[in-house]
Amino acid sequence: MTDELRTMIGDDDLRRAKSLLRASLGSGLGFVDRLLDRTGREGNRTWILRDIDALVLAGTGHDHRALSDPSAPLATLQVIKEAAKRRMRAERGSMERTIGLVTYYLAVAAAAQRFGELISSQKTSDLLPALRELAHALPAPLDRLAAGGLGPLER
Repeated sequence: MTDELRTMIGDDDLRRAKSLLRASLGSGLGFVDRLLDRTGREGNRTWILRDIDALVLAGTGHDHRALSDPSAPLATLQVIKEAAKRRMRAERGSMERTIGLVTYYLAVAAAAQRFGELISSQKTSDLLPALRELAHALPAPLDRLAAGGLGPLER
């Protein structure tokens, strides 16, 4: 159904429609709601990549491209996850915490997809709802990264 809608109305309009629906219903995950709210205000998709680099990965020697780079080793994804965990300690509701959470889940998804490894101590039953929401909320290519981690974690 989503592919049919994407063909009929395009990616940007589909994402806006999903954002409006989610905003009216609420995702149940506050950080996803904050992400959608900011995406709507920014009007572009690149802000999140800049924030991942500036707020989470600065000083690690990596940038957002390492998340989707198939040649990035598992150790790189673990470094990214640990950097994200540090940002997750920021004040509740802050954008720094939101970007930390997003980056954490993306690193976990990338490790599951590429290496079949769970690099989180969280239960998969806690990880899966967040990855499902992010697969719908994030701009491309991050949406595909979140979705790609679902299959390996569901097994």
